[in-house]
Amino acid sequence: MFRFLMKLTPCLFFLMGLATHAIAQTAGMIEYGKSVSGEINDETSSVLYNFNGSAGDVIYAAVFTENFYDFTPQVRLVGPDGSTLGGATQNALGALFGPFTLPTDGTYGVEASRPFDSDTSGTFTMRVDKTEVLLLESGVSQTGTLSGTGAVAFFDYRGTAGDLLSYHLRADANFGLMMMTPGGQTLVWDAYNTELFTPLNQLPETGDYRVVIQTGTADETEYQLDFARIEPLVLQPGQNVSGTVSEFPPAVFAFDTLADKMWQISASLSEPERGSANLFIFSGANVYDNVASDYGSGPNGQPRIEPFIAPADGIYYAVFNYYDGAAEGDNQSQSYEALLIPSTLVSLSPGAQVKGTVTLDSGGTRYAYNGTAGETIRLTLTKTGGEGWPRFSVTSPETQILDMSGYVLTSATFEIALPVDGMYLIEIRNDYYEESAVEYTLLLERGG
Repeated sequence: MFRFLMKLTPCLFFLMGLATHAIAQTAGMIEYGKSVSGEINDETSSVLYNFNGSAGDVIYAAVFTENFYDFTPQVRLVGPDGSTLGGATQNALGALFGPFTLPTDGTYGVEASRPFDSDTSGTFTMRVDKTEVLLLESGVSQTGTLSGTGAVAFFDYRGTAGDLLSYHLRADANFGLMMMTPGGQTLVWDAYNTELFTPLNQLPETGDYRVVIQTGTADETEYQLDFARIEPLVLQPGQNVSGTVSEFPPAVFAFDTLADKMWQISASLSEPERGSANLFIFSGANVYDNVASDYGSGPNGQPRIEPFIAPADGIYYAVFNYYDGAAEGDNQSQSYEALLIPSTLVSLSPGAQVKGTVTLDSGGTRYAYNGTAGETIRLTLTKTGGEGWPRFSVTSPETQILDMSGYVLTSATFEIALPVDGMYLIEIRNDYYEESAVEYTLLLERGG
């Protein structure tokens, strides 16, 4: 499952001097590693818990909420002398302050309160615990267990501006994840998932990046974080690139193109029966912009993107993801080949009739039609020989499937209204369940 939830927004992670509130409740003591529940409402705008800390303790304070989209309290750390040591208003699953090193022995306070001028209400879980910050290294898996609602793991990664990163986080319960830049902005945010795979991130600056994983369940949550720095392989037109790929990290390729040039980009596994693969293309100008994708339209169900038409001059990244469904162990690998060639896609005009042959191994045959919004086209697909069931699909310039036929046993005609100007793709496939070759003709006419 892919979720591309990357953005760059202000993250108020270490705030000093947060507002105090007139209506306050002191709720007693809280121990390291324990979670307690509380509520903020019209009668109680803040709740303060006390805990005993020692000089040098590295701690965090977290306020977890089930409905954090509607209700996210702020958290504030209070020193033994009553001064505010810091606080925060957001994290993946509520509010999180830390890691912070306690300066002296004494009784500290941790307060949950309404954020600023908000009048929202709700229940929360408060947690204070000791922690350590672990170092993330490329190619090294991090595994661990989070115990208790709101429990957090912290990691740091020393990155360089422009670095490309990929990561895969799996857990046996819902989690929240954030990645902050050295300047304190949110680079990645995701919440309430058991798996997150992000094929490409690009670091905007050089320095230490903070990664936070937080659990939303009271039970123990086991997690595994795979993290890798990506060095893309360069694709040159007409030259095969080969290597090995596993479930993590993906194989990533880079190519340079002019705007409006048409390409075919394909990647094939040496043993396609062992698993499945897909192909995504991201803009080099913004690696979070997925501009094309394919889940297996090429030969033997392998991914193939055709045509790829660059929206602008520049560098593009092709990401080849592999899933080994037959492997007994995790992260098995196999060989692959990738190829970039100019597209030979045939462009159809009204009155054009083409013929061809498709097999299960060959994948679909595609044709292009430059249409106009409001135009109606008539497609006649005829089986002329061989064994199999030809069928077609029509995809709009906005990648929306406009029509998809059933099995054509002899001949069938379809009229399709075109919603926008641009290039439409017409694909003919053989959907027979056994290996076979089917011959067909396709006639395109303007409709009435």
